[in-house]
This record gives sequence, structure tokens and C-alpha cells, in this order.
Amino acid sequence: MHPKRRSFSKRKLLLFIMTVFSISAVLFYILYCTRSIFTSDMAYWLLMADEQIKTRQFFPDGFCYTTGILIFSPELIVLVLRLFCQDWLLCRELTVILLVLAAIVLIFYFYHHTLSGKNRYTAALLSILMLTLPMMHYWETFYEAAYTYQIIWDLLLMLLIYRLLFSQAAQEERRNYLPLLYIVWFILIFLCSIKGMKSIFLFTLPIVVSFPVFSYIENQFRIELVLKNKKQNILLVLTIIGTVLGVTGYTALSKILTLESISGSVSFVSMEKLTENFNKLIPSILRFYYATGEKELVSLSGITSGMYLIVMFLCAIVSPVWMILRYKKVKKPFWRFYTIYAFISNFLLLYTMLFTNASNIIYYELVFWHNIVFTSILLTDLIKAKGKYFEGFIYAVTTIIVLCGHLNYMTETVLPIRNEYKVDQEEGTLIDFLKENDLNYGFSTFWNSYKYMALSNGEIKLVSYIITPSYPYYWMTSRSYYDVGKHPGRCFILVAPDDEAIDDKYYLATSEIKEYKDYKILIYEKNILLYDELNTQ
Repeated sequence: MHPKRRSFSKRKLLLFIMTVFSISAVLFYILYCTRSIFTSDMAYWLLMADEQIKTRQFFPDGFCYTTGILIFSPELIVLVLRLFCQDWLLCRELTVILLVLAAIVLIFYFYHHTLSGKNRYTAALLSILMLTLPMMHYWETFYEAAYTYQIIWDLLLMLLIYRLLFSQAAQEERRNYLPLLYIVWFILIFLCSIKGMKSIFLFTLPIVVSFPVFSYIENQFRIELVLKNKKQNILLVLTIIGTVLGVTGYTALSKILTLESISGSVSFVSMEKLTENFNKLIPSILRFYYATGEKELVSLSGITSGMYLIVMFLCAIVSPVWMILRYKKVKKPFWRFYTIYAFISNFLLLYTMLFTNASNIIYYELVFWHNIVFTSILLTDLIKAKGKYFEGFIYAVTTIIVLCGHLNYMTETVLPIRNEYKVDQEEGTLIDFLKENDLNYGFSTFWNSYKYMALSNGEIKLVSYIITPSYPYYWMTSRSYYDVGKHPGRCFILVAPDDEAIDDKYYLATSEIKEYKDYKILIYEKNILLYDELNTQ
């Protein structure tokens, strides 16, 4: 018994060590790489926190939102951190780290409660390892972190459903705290819905559909029995009411706080565009998994791509099919429900990507997460059925893929970023150049504006401006930045190497033109909004 137990522990220890390594690598990437790939999109939380602190308003006057009002989201963490830390970028990096750690803790908690036996820890570790493999989703999960909340919200909702409907060990506790759990569920649904239509489409709508579908299948397709599941129907009603109130609140806030529609411009596409979406879906998924690209076959990148192709085949094809085929054999009703819910959510998301203009592969992340869960369950079931040798094989292959993936990422991404840092340290950054020339208020295209404003900790006000036709670009920003009364004097226009050529009139009105590397800085004696000849709005 003892030798077997020691051998078993060694195999589990290897998986645990690789998980700790992967998590540590991701935290390192966040702190080391974010500055280099920082964008104006990523400055959003920071700009809002700065305005909240200045105005002492939760919803600052004149703040311009995007496709959703920020509320009950990561920017609240940024706001708290900004009260104690003046380094804007560090506040954002720490916020992302807290979100990532929260997701990891919830993953462990999720499997610990919904699975039984030792394999629940294996499933948790495998899920974390797949999530932390360097792939395209890194941008949205660990750098921009725009969709990390999707994983957290998905886990929270499923954990509460498990506790309310499927947990056999908490029957007495549920009787004592059932009203409280229903209230928590209602609050979660309301907060999810008030975040905007995307959350409703991804979470509450699939849940509303999953309840009757699951009940219908479980009751041997007898529709008269569907309405007899009291607790499930209570949750269904609470979900619908919470969603309606959330949408109402979202709509009301949108009208009160914004001058323009922020619902997003999602619309159905033409047949020509539909064909294009179909043709690019599979190549996009390959790119999502980093399983394609012009790479030498016998190289670290080529070998890693081949491994990722296997991971993609397992996650995106084998595991979902396997979950459907084994549906009737699954003993735990929660996992039968989860299968239905995840498939409905995935279907709605893929439908949107194909039939609407929301076809960007970044929206695939929640499908990716559900497929990770399916794959973890598949592998743990196989390990349980096949024994310790198969388990050792899976752990060995996982270790090789994880090591190759992170080594390749270090070579292809982190080391080039390190070289850029060294050059900046030797030659000085654009921010250093602007400070040295006393240039603290200017205009640029969106992608080159709030990026540098945030990286300078707000010392340089660099706001978004559209040159042709000439007008301020109110997107992810505050109208206060364009207040001529606050900034009447010397200003500049930053012309980036990839910007379109601007009209000669902007050059004629300058008092001086400076250059920094491939950037041009057009300097003016007064705010450009005060020049009649430059403004065509």
C-alpha cells in the first residue's frame, strides 16, 4: 500500500509543480509584458478611476462609456488601488493579477464541490494548466483582461446552481439558508444583466433555456412533469425577473449617463459576409490555439504548434462530442445540467460569431473555457478507468506541452520585449522625450493617446482626436480632457508612424516640429481647438 501511495503522490506532485510553474509564469508575464503591449483600450479602467477620484463621483459627469457601462467590475478594484498607489500601470497589473487568482481559486472550489474523490484535484489542475497555456486568449485573459470576468461569472453561477439544486451533502443547510441562497442568486443575475446585453446572451439566456430543457430530458420527455420541479422553477422565475430588472437598469443608466447609444452595433450580416465568416472560423480557431503559422517544422515554434494542434483537436472536437455521447451515463445530475448549459451557451456564441458582425475570434473565449472543462472531465475519467500508467502518460505529455509552450512564449514574446526595454532605457522613451520638451497636453489618434497618458501616470494629457474631419473622439474617455478653459495654451499633435497623412494646414499652423524616432510632434502655441482653420466639426 505504501509504495503505491508514494508513487501516486509523486505523479500528483508533478502535476501540482507544473501548475504552480504555469501560474507563476502568467503572473510574471503580466508584470513584465503588459507595459510593452499596453493599448488605449487597456487605459479605460485607469481613466475612469482618475475621473472618479477627481470628481468624487461614482459615475463622473461627462465620462464617455463604450459598449457597456462599467459597474460591479474590475475597475472598482482599480479605483481602490489608485487611492493608495500613484503608478497607474501597476494598479492595472495588480487588478489583473487579483482577477486571475480569483479565477484560479474558483476553479479549485468548483471542482472540489462538484466532483468527488481524488480526481477532482486532477481536473482542477488540468483546467488551470490548459487555461494558462500561452495562446491567443492571453491578450483578453491576462493582459487586457476584458473577458476574465466571463470565467469568474460562469463559475459563480454554476456553483450556486449546484448548491441550490444538486448538492446532496447540504440538504439541511439548504433548508435553513434557502431564502438567503435565492436572494444571492437574484443579486448575481441582476448584476450580470446590468453589465449589458453580452452578459445576458452568454449567461442568463443559456440558463433560462437550460432549466426547462434539462427538466424535460430528465423526466423522460414528459412535458407535464417539467413544471413540478419547484426549486428549479423558482430559480427560473428569479432569473427572468432579475434579467428584466437588470436590462431595465442598464437601459436607464445608459440614457442618463451617455449621450450616444452604448448597446453595441451587433447586426445580422449579408449572405456574402456570412460565407466569409464561415470560411474564416476554422482558421481563426487554429490561430486562437496558436496551432498555425509560418514556422519551421523542426523548431521549438513548429513543435509547439503541433502540440497545440493536438490540444485544439482534443478541446474543440473530441471533448464536446464525448460529453454528449456519455450524457446518459453521467451519474451526477449537475454535470448533465452543465453539459446542456455549456452547449447552449457555446451554440449561441458561435451563432453570433457566424451570423452577425460580432465575428472577432476574441469572443470565442467562453467557448474555450467550457471546452477546457469538458477536456478536464474527459481526462480525469480516462485516468480513473485506465489506471496509474495512463495517468503517468497524461502527466508526462502535459508536462512536455506546458514546458514547450512557455519556453516558446519566452523566446518569441518575452525576450523581444526585454530587448525593447533595454533600448528604451538607453535611448529614453517617448514619454521621457515629451517631458523633457515640456509637452504635457496634446492630441493623437485613439490607439496612441490614452496609452501614453496612462503610462505617464496622467502627467501628460494625450487625448483622442480624429484629424479628418476634425473633431474629438469621445470613446473610453472624459469630455473634461477637451476643456479648452483648462488647457488653453501650448499643445501638440502626436503623429505616429502608422497614422494616415494629415492635412498640410496642421503643419502650417505649427510653431515648431520635433521628431522622436519615427514619431512627429507638431507643436502649437495654443490649443488646436481654438484654431478656426483647423476645426471642421
